[in-house]
Amino acid sequence: MSNESDEIDRGPPRRYLDKQEAIRHLIHGAIRLVMAKEDPFVIQLVAHSADKLMIDVANKKGTYLELDWELYIKDEYHRDFFKDYRQTYNYFKHADTDFTKQLPIYDIAILNVMAVFMCAVNYVKLFQVSSHHVRAYFWFIQLLMPDIVKLPDPKFHELFQEALEAFADATPAEFFELVSTNATKFSLKTEEETAFDLQDVVDFYRTPISELRSAGDEKREKRRQIAKLAAALYGKRSSAV
Repeated sequence: MSNESDEIDRGPPRRYLDKQEAIRHLIHGAIRLVMAKEDPFVIQLVAHSADKLMIDVANKKGTYLELDWELYIKDEYHRDFFKDYRQTYNYFKHADTDFTKQLPIYDIAILNVMAVFMCAVNYVKLFQVSSHHVRAYFWFIQLLMPDIVKLPDPKFHELFQEALEAFADATPAEFFELVSTNATKFSLKTEEETAFDLQDVVDFYRTPISELRSAGDEKREKRRQIAKLAAALYGKRSSAV
């Protein structure tokens, strides 16, 4: 449902998104951050946000996730488990209970890789849809942990097994670079998906700063006029009472 106060202040929204698209944004963003060798703590926050959101959505839909810790941890241990599991996430989210504490750092890169993988698997299970971002990430996991991870769509991945084996000795950075530069060869439409994910900021980055500043001034003036009108109306109602 639209927020009337937002529409009065900002005009009508560009568009609306639902929880499925919100989760896809988080997962695609996390995958791109991993591929770009970005800040691991930001990846941790994004991945755990997606994870928590999917748990809530699954509960509302009356279903379960493909990889759901809550299904395998006894109820009485849920609190302690998630306190440890989300330790880094919680440390970066607030400071009310751990202001004086220091955060121990382990192999956060691998932890992130697995956290994003779990999110991708759960996304496919929960919404019965995949994406090219997810497909490329599954290939990476297939190479990284071929004897440990059971892929959700092995038959599809077998089609690309020979090509992927050529990347077997590559570093993660080299693998992601090779996949990105050969996206067409692998029928990956990650660039199109990225463009869709970033559609809401295209105008901002392409607009001269002078125009952005002028638009901001106009919006602030409009808000002042609305506030002034609201105050006048309130004053009339108060005097009438």
